[in-house]
Amino acid sequence: MTTIYDVAHEAGVSIGTVSYVINNKGSIGPQTTQRVQQAIQKLNYNPRGAAQALARGCTNTVLLVAPLNIYEYQMSMILIIESIGQAITNSDYRLFIHPTLNRPDAWRELEADVGRRQMDGVILMHVQQNDPRVELLRHTKIPFVLIGRCENLDGIYFVDADIEAAVHLGVQHLYDLGHRTIGMLDENTEGGPEAHITRALRDGFHLSLESLNLEYKPEWCLHLSRGPASASQDILQMLAAPDHPTALFAMSDAMVMNAYSAAHTLHYKIPEDLAIIGYADSPLYPSLNPPCSAVFDSIPMIGRIATEMLLTLLYGEEPECKQLLIPPHLVARSSTQPELIK
Repeated sequence: MTTIYDVAHEAGVSIGTVSYVINNKGSIGPQTTQRVQQAIQKLNYNPRGAAQALARGCTNTVLLVAPLNIYEYQMSMILIIESIGQAITNSDYRLFIHPTLNRPDAWRELEADVGRRQMDGVILMHVQQNDPRVELLRHTKIPFVLIGRCENLDGIYFVDADIEAAVHLGVQHLYDLGHRTIGMLDENTEGGPEAHITRALRDGFHLSLESLNLEYKPEWCLHLSRGPASASQDILQMLAAPDHPTALFAMSDAMVMNAYSAAHTLHYKIPEDLAIIGYADSPLYPSLNPPCSAVFDSIPMIGRIATEMLLTLLYGEEPECKQLLIPPHLVARSSTQPELIK
């Protein structure tokens, strides 16, 4: 069956350009539009062949699987889902988001969907070290791509942040600014399975301190519940102690907000009394007072690349890169550097 990929190849344009011509969107020039239309006619391409899809047992559906708990207080999640949605619009596929419960047997929800063949491809987020969902998908013929990593990556397509490098970049940034007592804030799994990112952030922080000959103190590394009130109280107790860190690496939007709240309660000035840096940059960080630094600003890129990988597989092609780690980038703002305060 002819696909949008075939039309793009015939016309010598991108998949997105074909989609824009079909949907009369964007400012595509008349010559390019004509070339695409001629390719559509030559190949007898039906851009909305739902009946054909059903006849061949396909759904024209991509399933995004992510547990419900990672949506709480996570503005970065909006960025990644939006980027996946935008990439999907340039294809013949539609996106279904399947939020799952945070419990050990939640993978069976995906098992049921796979059994009913309710999707043509899967993007799997919040991947665990030994993830039963990955093994389930391995044994099917359904193409899938991970956002994240698991222990056994043989033959697996994935895109992820270089988490360890990002953590080291943040710790090094604080070290270069003169901090020698650095704490970490992350979130516990509340009884659910631990994702690779959680372990990578914790291990990366420990190794970064070790590489700089800095002391690792367990009491400065809090694994907090997601409830803002209880998390803020735990951070407050740590920072109010006589022996407390002068800088914090916060692993999520929620932890950054809680750290700011605790600092405000204690009348600590940021960054003079307490420097704070986040992991993944958030749309909220520039609006904080002071704006918050971060070490990874490519969340939308991860969503886009993962989607393009999966679409390439669905169109019967092989992605140029099967496994990709996105390098970090320091976004320095005034939560760590006083001279940036306007």
